[in-house]
Amino acid sequence: DRITEWKCAVYGAYAVAGADIVWIGDDLGSQRALIMSPQQYRQWYRPRHRRIVEHIRTLRPDAIIAFHCCGHVTPLIPDLIEIGIDVLEAVQPETMDLALLKREFGRELTFWGAVGAQSVLARTTPEQVIAGVRETLRIMAPGGGYIASACHALTREVPVASIIAFHEALARYGGY
Repeated sequence: DRITEWKCAVYGAYAVAGADIVWIGDDLGSQRALIMSPQQYRQWYRPRHRRIVEHIRTLRPDAIIAFHCCGHVTPLIPDLIEIGIDVLEAVQPETMDLALLKREFGRELTFWGAVGAQSVLARTTPEQVIAGVRETLRIMAPGGGYIASACHALTREVPVASIIAFHEALARYGGY
């Protein structure tokens, strides 16, 4: 509860300062599964996440709230939508089915990420990066609600050529 109060203060300061997007979150998933059961999330985290969202909304009702969460979190997406999350950030294609996400939740949630930092950007040729970005856009972009991005910060294992190819692919295929 003390951490929740601290987060309310920090995120509330962003809202009061006029940030258009307030970025909150907790890592709830691993590469293969949730790090806790959905019941444990609902008991311990969800009420506190809801409190943070409600606090931000009292300070700035029009703020967009983005929730950072690494790993496989598909089972919790309905909970995140219900508490008022607008954007799910760090969508990892290595851990989640992009087509399922878009089909099941794409009308209620914006997805941010989905270009695999491990699968597309770190271990492929520039041509494969362009093909991977194009495929991600094919799945995620229709109808809007998608912010094209790598699913994580880029580390030194991502070659500069892959970063350039990523930007070229977005310029070529990323327009709505």
